Amino acid sequence: MESPEIKNENTRLPISRYEEIAAIDLPQLLISLNNFPIVFDYEKVVGKIDPKNITRTLFESIVSEDKRFISIDLIDLPDARRFITKAALYQWYVNLNFNLIKESRYTIDRENLCNLMNREIFNGIVVNDPPVEIIDWGASLGLIKYASENNEYFFPLIRILSHMPPSLLTEAKNILSRIFIDKQIWNLSSEKICKEKNDAIFSLLDDRESYIIKARFGVSTEYTKTLEEVGECLSLTRERVRQLEACILQKFHKTEIWRNLSVFSFLCDFVNDSGNLLFDRIICRELGFKQFLCMLLEIPCIPSLSSNLLILANTEKNLSFIKQIKYFPDNVDADQIFQNIKSKIKDYLSYAEAKIIAEFWAQRFQKKINKEQRVYLALKKIGRPAHYSEITEMHNSVWPDYASSEHNVHAVLGRKHLGVVWIGIDGTFALKEWGYEQPTETLFKLVARIVKQKYECSHLPVSFAVIVAEVGKHRKLVNPHSLYLACHVNPCITNKQGTFIPKDETEYFKDQISAEKLDEIFRNFIKQ
Repeated sequence: MESPEIKNENTRLPISRYEEIAAIDLPQLLISLNNFPIVFDYEKVVGKIDPKNITRTLFESIVSEDKRFISIDLIDLPDARRFITKAALYQWYVNLNFNLIKESRYTIDRENLCNLMNREIFNGIVVNDPPVEIIDWGASLGLIKYASENNEYFFPLIRILSHMPPSLLTEAKNILSRIFIDKQIWNLSSEKICKEKNDAIFSLLDDRESYIIKARFGVSTEYTKTLEEVGECLSLTRERVRQLEACILQKFHKTEIWRNLSVFSFLCDFVNDSGNLLFDRIICRELGFKQFLCMLLEIPCIPSLSSNLLILANTEKNLSFIKQIKYFPDNVDADQIFQNIKSKIKDYLSYAEAKIIAEFWAQRFQKKINKEQRVYLALKKIGRPAHYSEITEMHNSVWPDYASSEHNVHAVLGRKHLGVVWIGIDGTFALKEWGYEQPTETLFKLVARIVKQKYECSHLPVSFAVIVAEVGKHRKLVNPHSLYLACHVNPCITNKQGTFIPKDETEYFKDQISAEKLDEIFRNFIKQ
């Protein structure tokens, strides 16, 4: 039977440890650790506590179970667990973003990030890879993301801040710090904080003004309303609605309290959304309010690829290459499209968002391709010569809505369009772009020709090993069973104790091979 547990505000420890914990001032210990500005371990704090009262195991257990700390396992230094307070790490990330914005940098490579961590938060501990725990926690708040290029990291917050008026940057930094403090002290979620600030923004408007803004920007609704639609609801002309909307927006721009509330609300929303810059209207119901805040703070937001997708903190010019992706049969795979755009998109969107863009184009392109192209792409996805049954399986797994039978796929392959070639093995096909060509003669004729040429040059019987080597010069792939038969039951050559010589043309098909002889040949082949 499991022992019951006692609950502390931030810890959950078995009752069996109660006596050990009673010997230390646990709340005071955790408060003192929470003020650590850098990574620490048992050795770093042992001077501040009595080692007789707390062991390494108990210390690591207490801290790892406290929600105010992040536990770090370093691959290079597995001797002990390290920890850092979330408050310290959060502030470090905020400072890092504001330092990088001065250099107009949106990405940083792994080596430089490690150097910064080693110098500023590890304080003497050298790491060669940024700890996953630190990166993932920062990513959950939008303070860092994996970039589309390998070994690089993307900072979506910098894209947001780079578009804000310079006069708001100091306030933005203070607000970001306060967001985390609010969550720590009152245990509020970012979503709750954001809702409170959003309500505060509209509380400064009267009912009619609030309705106009919410209707025009689609706030709390599924779509935006036109000037005519708003006018009909309020019994106003289209022009009067436009005038009122302009006056309300002008109020927002001129009033400091509204501007500060807008910054606070936008940044709360940003943290709550984990720093995402790409949104789908179908999934994100409050996209209208994001657009409204972007407009107030002069942050560009553009529709991308379809009316349902919106990208923040980017301009049409930045992402013009996305709309220029061209359709051709080789470019309908999401992974291939991602490889084509990843170097261009790394400063504008995260790895995950670049993948969404690639997937969108892949789905759009795949609707355009015909059956021949799908079969070609299935073979190309396999990446090597394959039997038509395997190609059918790949085709149906990639395009389940266009599932086809083996017979139909074989028929398409047999047309040999788009560089598809039969390579001389029963039912096996490859692509010309891989260096394969369809054989111009049968394997039996090729072996007979090789034996004849070699015998005429040396006047010596030709060994099986020589035949194998010469066949390899003409064909990239050969079925060993077929090659063995082409040597041993070939009517154009004679087998002389494992070596071969050509026959005269008059002797072709003169000797009939008995069933017993064929059985003997197969048995010898199996033994070999």
